[in-house]
Amino acid sequence: MDISAIASGNFLIWNLLISLILGAIIGIQRGWVQRHDAAGSRVAGIRTFSLVGLLGGLNAVLADKYSPFLLGFGILALVVIVSVAFVVRQRTHQDLSITGIISLLVTFILGAIATSGEPVVAASAAVITAIVLDNKQELHNALNTLQEYELDAGLKLLLISVVMLPLLPNKGFGPWQAINPYEIW
Repeated sequence: MDISAIASGNFLIWNLLISLILGAIIGIQRGWVQRHDAAGSRVAGIRTFSLVGLLGGLNAVLADKYSPFLLGFGILALVVIVSVAFVVRQRTHQDLSITGIISLLVTFILGAIATSGEPVVAASAAVITAIVLDNKQELHNALNTLQEYELDAGLKLLLISVVMLPLLPNKGFGPWQAINPYEIW
């Protein structure tokens, strides 16, 4: 069995397993961060994230079989549950960070993507999500050392690369069609 056969969506059980595993990938990172917290004081760890990934996968399967609205209802139900958990935890810990909530929602969606025929995309996004979550201190340090002129220069580069480049013609101009604005950029 090769990865393209799994990715084609013909192996629902494998895709559900991928949904569970990608939840575990994110959950391992979240659990590592909260490993010193007392049992029961954490909102979500490896087990919860694994189950949320699987829940997203199962929800997508049901939505595909019965109604696409089921996926929306599944996300809405998860939002309600994690919002209640956030409010309860916020009262005791005074922590306003919503990173845990967002990562749970991302995990649910990645589980749904995995069973919707794109398990490689979902797994890749799960790894990237775990890396972003794991590099909190490094990202905050980079933000604190960033100068205003560096931010402005980076945003201008993004403007001309992401916004302007697609608008440039990708064809030759001038003698012998030698000047191609898109390739020059």
